[in-house]
Amino acid sequence: MWWRTKPPTAAEWRRARRLVAVGLSVFAGLALTGGIGALIGPDGPNTGFGWSLAVAGLACAGGAAWLAALPVSSVPVPAGAAAPRDPEFGPLPDAGTPHRFFALAGRPILQTRTRTGGADLLALDPATGAFLPARQLWPRLSAGSIDLDEIDETAFRALGRRWRAQAMAHRVAAPLVWHATGDGEYPLRAHHAGHEAVIRVNDFPAEPLYSVIVAAQSVGELEDWPAAWTKSPASERGIDSGA
Repeated sequence: MWWRTKPPTAAEWRRARRLVAVGLSVFAGLALTGGIGALIGPDGPNTGFGWSLAVAGLACAGGAAWLAALPVSSVPVPAGAAAPRDPEFGPLPDAGTPHRFFALAGRPILQTRTRTGGADLLALDPATGAFLPARQLWPRLSAGSIDLDEIDETAFRALGRRWRAQAMAHRVAAPLVWHATGDGEYPLRAHHAGHEAVIRVNDFPAEPLYSVIVAAQSVGELEDWPAAWTKSPASERGIDSGA
């Protein structure tokens, strides 16, 4: 079976959690209805049975509410897997973490601190919307370029989202052809602007229907399939059959 060969994906955990919450809610309703009926039944109250059902129903209702209140990112991490990373920055090279934030001629530039204590530089690629290595920009940062501004993280994220929105607008207008991957969570891939992009199926309707992933970063979201995009015939058959 699939769970014996690979760990469940985050989307599969979320769907399973949602199904369990629905099941608990249904059972809670039935148990509470049965418990109240037993307590006030026409043949006389069956106190022990009625209270047992009522308590079970309340416990199930509490469990369903707890599952529903968990944040979307609250899923188990398989043993040996990396911890979830910031979706806006993605898993950075050399296990880097965001350290300083810049705008170079208005372009988002991210300085990271690497696992070994060094530093790296990434710039938002205007064609893809992903943060990609940009070590060639180190001299401009070191020299304090006139068009360089250090900004706080909040402003940096807002700037990055604006640039990504522009990249996404160009992407959805491009005549991309998507091919099947055989992966249920990431079913389609295409090449655009020299990089591979994949489509991720999200936990709809709690999340947007699709996300576009480039360099392990979510660079755009979709509620509808763009008119300019096409799926290869094999991809159409795979998705229609639920692959």
